Amino acid sequence: MCLALLAIDALPDTPLLVLGNRDEFHARPSVSAAPWREDARILGGRDLQAGGSWLATRSDGRWALVTNHRVWPLPQAPRSRGLLVNDFVRGTETPDVAARRVLRTAHDYAPFHLLLGQGTNIKMRFLERTAGSFWLAISAQSLSPRRRGLARIPAKTGVDSSSPRKRGSSDFSKRWIPAPAFAGAGFVRE
Repeated sequence: MCLALLAIDALPDTPLLVLGNRDEFHARPSVSAAPWREDARILGGRDLQAGGSWLATRSDGRWALVTNHRVWPLPQAPRSRGLLVNDFVRGTETPDVAARRVLRTAHDYAPFHLLLGQGTNIKMRFLERTAGSFWLAISAQSLSPRRRGLARIPAKTGVDSSSPRKRGSSDFSKRWIPAPAFAGAGFVRE
């Protein structure tokens, strides 16, 4: 998944709306978001090759999403990044405890960005594993009502209004989410 959009307190009775796409290796077998056969409380897409997910939520409000941090050649890693999502939505750890566990095992995965959240108290844990290092940052933030975006965007490129990602997310927000609820869009850049 290369892009995620978050809308916080933008719709009535919807404290958090999370949207994401699966944008890596389109030929890789996958299924769209649906209840999981092994646990109907979980809704998410599935990677049929490695068994992971790029975005999933559980009926009690646990949710996780992962985006790739693309590097070539793709490093061999013992575990699929999508299993980070599975582990969190199936588990019982708080986002803080899960983030600390991921820090200890980050070298088991190719580079990634990971967001973990739980419940209506909109706090998220952001973790990043970059290529060539095992440095990760955990950011626990309370997010104000606005729209947010997460994408892998090289620093030298930046995000301008002509970017397809920026234009697409802005078009979606304007069409489907009331504008007065937002203070603008922010993108995480490398």
